[in-house]
Amino acid sequence: MADHIVMTPKETSETCTTILIERRHVDIWTAKENRTIHVAGGDHTGIVINKELVELAEEVGSRCVVSNSTGGSEGYDHILFSEPPQVSIQFKVFLVSSKTEECFWERRQLRFWMKEEVLPEKCTSYGQKFFKELVGTPFDKLPKDYVGFLTKILKLMQEGFEGVKKIEVEFKRLDEKTEEEPEKLTERQLLEMIECAYPNPVSLQEIAKRTKSPEEEVLRLLFNLEVKRLIKSIDKENNSFTRTILNERNLRIVKQMPEILLSSQPTIAIITAHYSEKLAVDSMIENQETFVRYAASASLGESNAYTLGNIGNHRIVSMKLPSVGHSREAMITAGNRITRLLGTFQKVDYVFLIGVGGGVFRKDVRVGDVVVSSPVESQEFAYLHFEEFETRGWKPESLLLQEIAKELQNEGGWKARVEKGMETLKEQDGYDFSRPEGQPMMSKVHLGPVASGKLGPEENDLGILAFDSEEFDCVLESIIGNRKSCFVVIRGVADYKDGSGGRKEWGPHAALLAAAFASEVIGRMEDDSGTT
Repeated sequence: MADHIVMTPKETSETCTTILIERRHVDIWTAKENRTIHVAGGDHTGIVINKELVELAEEVGSRCVVSNSTGGSEGYDHILFSEPPQVSIQFKVFLVSSKTEECFWERRQLRFWMKEEVLPEKCTSYGQKFFKELVGTPFDKLPKDYVGFLTKILKLMQEGFEGVKKIEVEFKRLDEKTEEEPEKLTERQLLEMIECAYPNPVSLQEIAKRTKSPEEEVLRLLFNLEVKRLIKSIDKENNSFTRTILNERNLRIVKQMPEILLSSQPTIAIITAHYSEKLAVDSMIENQETFVRYAASASLGESNAYTLGNIGNHRIVSMKLPSVGHSREAMITAGNRITRLLGTFQKVDYVFLIGVGGGVFRKDVRVGDVVVSSPVESQEFAYLHFEEFETRGWKPESLLLQEIAKELQNEGGWKARVEKGMETLKEQDGYDFSRPEGQPMMSKVHLGPVASGKLGPEENDLGILAFDSEEFDCVLESIIGNRKSCFVVIRGVADYKDGSGGRKEWGPHAALLAAAFASEVIGRMEDDSGTT
């Protein structure tokens, strides 16, 4: 029996309407006798519509104008191995009522469930392809009214995208109160904000402005975090705060980085983007000494924090970037930090980017595994970045680190470093670095490309094994611009998205896995004397 495309109103309120469009069989003869159901004919044969929905669409009767200033922002939330939907895409449109000429913003969200024939790793690109066919690029095919918009979805499901099982379409009106009313700030959110900015301090006024919270409420939360010794005030006059460091005993506050003896100069730099990732890396480093230069405000320059020490016979410097992303500010900041790091420690020849990522679903990649960026037979680049109309790639001139990783791929000795790291970090407030749910240590190591940016339909053909939630293209450009020819990206797999979804449950342990494997690679490298 052939399936029909059935459209049913699911939920309706003054500001929100949800409609379900699904693929299922309908008994046409029974349906025709049902006065609440309309069975389409002619060019629309195979489509079944509840009459209540038709009346709703006719009543709304607005015309849609996409604003050139915002264009409509689309967001992608690819969730695998969790509750449906498998893909969710949302964007905003500016509406003008055909009856009252009232203007307002509306958020439209499409939630997709795919048929089993669409492989899990293909779901994102399949849903994205549907969306682009629906609205065009940039939004040049978007129907101008509700009826046209819904009709186009019905026809696309019927004729071009047989792999879509059902779509839930939500229309939500956004007035000023709905869009701007802030959520109540929590201690956890505040701590994450301070950790994200580290080593830069964050002021009371800046937090209040960014979170749209009263300064009195922010001050109360800051006081609670200070009492728990999770943060500390570094400038009473400006009310600036930063994260406390795990081992404050080996911390030196400096106005500028002191000269390091030539024999003690680091030759390996390890860069992280998140605070928990730096904690994981630092747990691998012996004889630590951290040098911190705090700037109370941006006008007083950059804050810098470098942790120096040893992994085996190698001198290491580790650093956390205060922000990573693709905004102009983030790009400039990340580039400047890398340039400053490599300019300060000029003997650095090897660069490791360590942290958490999301595994692209494959038969042998699982949460808790480790992915090492490396070119493969089907892909010449070790790291790729996707933009709307461009894909860029990077590969180190020297693949020494990748070759060592391949030698260690099937060895399990590095897992002892994970156990040691968990012991070191077990008293770290705010994070649990142990393996979730007490699961046995079954982590595997994979070599293949890592990527970031907006997913496109082509990513499934490029052999990519992991995705970053952060956009490290600017970081890699800075590394190559500073003529460092030997670098590697190592990601512990925290989820099947980009690492952000599993950051709370698997994030700390995944970061520790990546740090432990990186330290094993470093342990196999020749030192300056030529020994391993």
